[in-house]
Amino acid sequence: TYIQMPEASVMDYCKKNGATPNVLFATLLAKAIRRLDPASEKVIRVGVAIDGKSIVGNMNNYRAFPEFAHLDYYKEQENEDLAATLKAKRAELKAEASVEKILRLVKGLKIGCEKLKPFPLQVKVDLTQKAFIERARSVSVVVSYVRTKSFGPLDSYIQELYGIAEPSHEDVVCELKSLNNTFFFSYIQTFEDETLFKLLLEEMNNIGIPYEIKRKEPLRTSGVRYDELNGIKI
Repeated sequence: TYIQMPEASVMDYCKKNGATPNVLFATLLAKAIRRLDPASEKVIRVGVAIDGKSIVGNMNNYRAFPEFAHLDYYKEQENEDLAATLKAKRAELKAEASVEKILRLVKGLKIGCEKLKPFPLQVKVDLTQKAFIERARSVSVVVSYVRTKSFGPLDSYIQELYGIAEPSHEDVVCELKSLNNTFFFSYIQTFEDETLFKLLLEEMNNIGIPYEIKRKEPLRTSGVRYDELNGIKI
C-alpha cells in the first residue's frame, strides 16, 4: 500500500514530542500490533534500519552496510503517555546506533569471518544464512527511513518516490522517504488481512497526521533468482 503525508505534519509532531519519523512510526506500529492482540503478553520488537557506515563517518557508502537497531515494546508499557514513549525510544535508538556499538559489530563480523575461513564455501553460506534468518525472525516489523531530501534539478519531475523491500522473515516492512515536502510511505505485509493496517491508520488519525492512500497492489519483485550460483545453493 502506498501512502502520502505532508512532511510538515509529520516533522512538526516529531519536533513537539522529541521523536524522529522512524521512531514515530515504529511506535505507532507497535501500538497497532498491541491492539490487534490485546491479550498477548509478548514483547513487540520493531527493527529500525540504520546505516552502519555513515554512523562511523563514511557518508558516501551507497548504504552498503545496513544494520538494524531493535526497539522493544512491553505489555506493561502500553498505557504510557505517547510523548514519553517516543522520547524514551529515541534515546534507545541513539544508544543502539552508537559508534561504539557499530565498531563492536564490525569487530564481531571480522572474528566470525576468521572462524569461517577453514570451512568450504557452501558451509559458510549455510551458516551465514542461518544466522541472518534467526536474527530476522526476532522481529515482526521493520521500519526504514531514508532521508532523501533532493535530487537537485530532477525534483520538479518527480511525483512519487517509494522504497520497496520484500519481507523475508518479517511480517511487515515499512519504508519512509521524504521528497518535495511530502512523506512517501510504503506499507508491505506478508498476509492478506488488513486489520493491522487499518489500526495503524487509526493511530495516525489519533495524533492528527493526515494521509492519502494512493493505491494498493501486490508486491512485484524483479524475478532474479540465486538458487544456485557456481554450484553454491543459496
